[in-house]
Amino acid sequence: MCSPVSPAPHNKVTFHVMVMTFFSILSLLALGQCLGEWHTMPTAGIMGWLTATIGFLALAVCARPGPEGEKLAKQAIPLALACVLGMFAGIQLTTAGFAYRSDIAIWLLLCGLAVLYAARKGVPTLHECRTRVLPVVMLGFLVVSVRTIRNDPRPLSDVFMLQQASAEAMVKLRNPYTASIPNIYGPGSPYYIPLTRNGRTLYGLGYPPLIAVLNLPAYLLTGDVRYGQMLALLISCGLLALMRTSWLALCGGVLLLINPFSLPMIEYAWIEPTVILILCLTLYSVSRYPKAVPYLFGLFLSSKQTNLAILPLAWMLVDRAHGWKGLLNFLGKSLAVTVAISLPFYLWNPDAFMLSLVTVQLHVPMRADLISFAAYAASKGWFVLPSWFSFLYLPIGIYLGLWKTRRSEAGFAAASAMLLIPFFAFSKQGSPNYFFLGFGMLCCALALTNVSVPPGRSRRPTDPDLLEHPTRTSD
Repeated sequence: MCSPVSPAPHNKVTFHVMVMTFFSILSLLALGQCLGEWHTMPTAGIMGWLTATIGFLALAVCARPGPEGEKLAKQAIPLALACVLGMFAGIQLTTAGFAYRSDIAIWLLLCGLAVLYAARKGVPTLHECRTRVLPVVMLGFLVVSVRTIRNDPRPLSDVFMLQQASAEAMVKLRNPYTASIPNIYGPGSPYYIPLTRNGRTLYGLGYPPLIAVLNLPAYLLTGDVRYGQMLALLISCGLLALMRTSWLALCGGVLLLINPFSLPMIEYAWIEPTVILILCLTLYSVSRYPKAVPYLFGLFLSSKQTNLAILPLAWMLVDRAHGWKGLLNFLGKSLAVTVAISLPFYLWNPDAFMLSLVTVQLHVPMRADLISFAAYAASKGWFVLPSWFSFLYLPIGIYLGLWKTRRSEAGFAAASAMLLIPFFAFSKQGSPNYFFLGFGMLCCALALTNVSVPPGRSRRPTDPDLLEHPTRTSD
């Protein structure tokens, strides 16, 4: 059984909720800048922004500043959010492709006019922004995303082609892990491992079965899986804005769409929007539908291979009062969901399943064009890190999550980002879409900071998230 996270004992009172939020915002700024600057090759500037992201994340989960630091952080948050929104809008306008830069300009202009309309009688209220500005942001993103997809109906992306091929195979009742694609990068390309024959890959979809299943509706209705990923981002934005009745929740949803990498995620069909949606559904349910949380968390684990690293952090979602029995019950239900989804596809063709999901991932080549300290060092001729080096960080990340991060839904989201972002940063394939998942986790951490009580949750005198009374805030 899972229920809202219970507060820590009174003797463990700390004052770092707003500080965690403030440094999470700075992490969002640095990571968004890092992704916005990346095009084909990492630069020293990009590596600097990535380093800043990890540094701010470490401060977010480890800082213990006391009540004065908490007060200063709370005062600085509005300015930090304004800077992030302004910077992201500017990056969108200056780095977007010419094909849809004018669309983005019109979108942002309409968003600005919506803000002015909400502020026509003074400072706009939260209710006005949620009901009048947020719909404009979401509708604008919908229009720009659709135009982006239509302007590039067949992107030169193996990720897109593999998902399309797997969806077509599923429609024809064939195994998605046997649906190969042409080697679009040519012989000797550094993008593929030596698993091609006669100009085609020997493997199929490189993602878990859940992704193959969730791609089907969009493919059947539109013939393009990217429409489903676009819808996933829009729903995630709405869920983030509704997680708490607060400006932070609203900004968390807006940042997920306004950030510089949201449109490239859609254009090239990366699956992280779907993974972020499942994460948002999981965290949205913690305080509203607690019985559903273990099963939703199981879906989250089933959506991408690297998500299994987050399994130990499930302890942060289990009510403290239930102890180890509650944790084992939670994990049992979550893993049962994962097995139930994956086992039929494994039994369908074990060799193809293992080749596409495991063998390919274990033998991917070093990619010097992606965002990774290991790849950057290798491209400069400094040194070559072994492929297992990034796995050495996982115990450190788990420790920081379980023993240093505030136990709450927001703490779980921040701890998950603290676990995965450095792991990707030291891996041999730091693809920008990997970091976008961390960006979504930070948006969740921002949205889940309680400055008021979410709908359906009663206000308790010992609620650890009642920020109006800092002395009641627990670790």
